Amino acid sequence: MGMDNLNEIINEYESSEISTERVSELLSQYEDDQIINGIGMAEMPKIIYYLGLKHNMPYELTSCESDVVISVNNLNVANISYLPVYVHFIEVNNQEIEIEGSISMLPHYTSYKFIVLANDIEQECKFSDCKMDQIIRDSIVEKRDVFKVKIHLDDTPVKIDFYNCVNDTVCKINRLNFFRFAPINDQFKSQYCTRGNYLIHTDSKSIYIEKIDDAQKEAKEQEFQAELASINTEASTKAINLRKQYFQLLKKKDKPIWVVMDRPNRADDNGEVFFRYIQSKKDIDSYFVISESCEDYERIKKIGKTVPLYSDEHFILVMLADCIISSQCNGVVENPFWENAEFYRDLYHQAKIIFLQHGVIKDDMSKTLNRFHTKFTGFITSTFDEYNSILEYPYYYDASNVWLTGLPVMDTLKNRYSRLIVFAPTWRMNLMHQEWDASKNEMKWVPSCDIKNTEYYLRLRSIFQNEKLRKYCKWHRYKLAFKPHPLMEEYMKDIVQGTDVIFLSNNYSYKNVLSKAKLLISDYSSLQFEFAYLNKSTIYYQYDSNIFFNNHTYTRGYFDYDENGFGPVVKNEEDLVEQICKFIKRWCRPSSKYKERIKAVYKDKGHACEKIYEKIINNI
Repeated sequence: MGMDNLNEIINEYESSEISTERVSELLSQYEDDQIINGIGMAEMPKIIYYLGLKHNMPYELTSCESDVVISVNNLNVANISYLPVYVHFIEVNNQEIEIEGSISMLPHYTSYKFIVLANDIEQECKFSDCKMDQIIRDSIVEKRDVFKVKIHLDDTPVKIDFYNCVNDTVCKINRLNFFRFAPINDQFKSQYCTRGNYLIHTDSKSIYIEKIDDAQKEAKEQEFQAELASINTEASTKAINLRKQYFQLLKKKDKPIWVVMDRPNRADDNGEVFFRYIQSKKDIDSYFVISESCEDYERIKKIGKTVPLYSDEHFILVMLADCIISSQCNGVVENPFWENAEFYRDLYHQAKIIFLQHGVIKDDMSKTLNRFHTKFTGFITSTFDEYNSILEYPYYYDASNVWLTGLPVMDTLKNRYSRLIVFAPTWRMNLMHQEWDASKNEMKWVPSCDIKNTEYYLRLRSIFQNEKLRKYCKWHRYKLAFKPHPLMEEYMKDIVQGTDVIFLSNNYSYKNVLSKAKLLISDYSSLQFEFAYLNKSTIYYQYDSNIFFNNHTYTRGYFDYDENGFGPVVKNEEDLVEQICKFIKRWCRPSSKYKERIKAVYKDKGHACEKIYEKIINNI
């Protein structure tokens, strides 16, 4: 049987479509080496797990000289020394290097100890459980504890080694894997990074650090550029040129550089607001990065220095920047180099990342926004409950990195009442998937189905066509409008055809929505918090609340819509129409219950941009 069938079997088992007994039966049709090669040695704990399912027996450990053999059904699969250490962060401060990573372990060791040696001297490690275990069908396949070690530095070169001590046998770890935020890797022989007066590099088994002077730094860079020249590709040649420009400009740099972003092809968010604010700050050199082909580019140019996305100037600015400030946290914010990132790994990891956010976090987004995926120096929050949730949920940030300032856009919000009721639902991840858009050099969310035949589309369409609602709004001189989520807009342009509903495209800013609307109809969107900031109510239309949180980028968090929401929760169209009519009767003013909730959430309003600016100044 082919490898495609093996992968299909594994996928069906992991999605609980077939039983343990059935997967064992199906795996028995494959030779052990087929399973090993089909999964790949990079996922060795997973190989051990599936061989165990096939043979219905646990793995065995056999100690030999300075290593431990892992076997299943008398087949020697691998050695403990093959289990890697994953290096997440490397920081050098004054005369100390701090390394933070995670350890790959199999479950059910009799005894275990992780050891870090610096020049053969054991170092003190701190450990924590950061919920990184690989789990399949409630079984732990790979344990991943996080370690942190701090090592004193002086003029003596340091060699750092890592060991697993399993069942009393000490095994040297022979593979270090460097994750996204580590400034070194071993893809190129001469790859390196410098931090202060220290040079750091690796041979994939150890980490080396030594003190060097400027002449030695230049020599090391020349060595790396020579290796890039030997690769002789368009990308490597460009990297040499950009690195040369970077080092030339670094010598001329006379003030901090702040790079600001919103979405790659859209501004009108917290990044733009903060960029406007810092134009008066003459102690920094600020730039806004956005696609030159988007509608906002020329408008942003009138505010301050604007740089085209993916331009050479953008690449160099990312390497020169002291901080990158964005309302988004996608990869392009700190790494616009994509598949060519290794050419610049040592340089683009230097900037501090300030996450302005797109809105207020009310759910548990720790799966995507935890520190091991983001590495924010400043994580902006707006309410006490939101602030506390970032510290309490498994985001793994401490109080020094979580800043309670409010969102920049809140400084600009003002009520400009019109008789407008706006529908602004969030998107649905279960209707979309990501594809690479080569024309824009970015990942893009695209539909996985015909959006017009989905419950999401049909329920909205039905509301927009509701005759009772249409007549009631017309009688009271209210207008209905639809503001689609940016990811959905392209696929919903026809939804208001044949109705009185106004379609608000991306040309109609969210700030206008917040300012002009008297009532917001949403579902789970964080837009409700900015709306509440203006003392206005939201009606939550949550027909799919029983499945939404199982199929989205976040799960339920501290915010309970019934107990904490700024308006009523409804599940069907009839109740939604009834609630909208009730609000219209009282001029869309929130009731006393919702007024009290809004008042309790926002106790320290105003000056968000100023607070963020001061936080950045004091933390970089």
